Amino acid sequence: MVFEIYGNYAEIKESKKLLSLCREIKELAAKEIRNISDSTDENEICNRVKNFLEKSLEKLIGKREVKKIFKNVEKSIPKLSGALCYVISEIGLKLGGTESGE
Repeated sequence: MVFEIYGNYAEIKESKKLLSLCREIKELAAKEIRNISDSTDENEICNRVKNFLEKSLEKLIGKREVKKIFKNVEKSIPKLSGALCYVISEIGLKLGGTESGE
């Protein structure tokens, strides 16, 4: 499976495990939102969100692919979030079996 993200290409093997990883990321996101909402430090919140998005993307496409994609692209929350949402959406479309809300 090949993804074009911000002008770079990432390739991963198709696997049913990817669908379970997408569900796991969704569940972890809900927990992380609850944990982050306890903080009042804006910088800490932003760093935790960026870290969560980056680590989630790495789970799906791998660290090397994430580094390649973001080599010349800032790892901002909107860019990381956009990439993660795109990858999850494409995995759902290609492997069929997305749950509503993913």
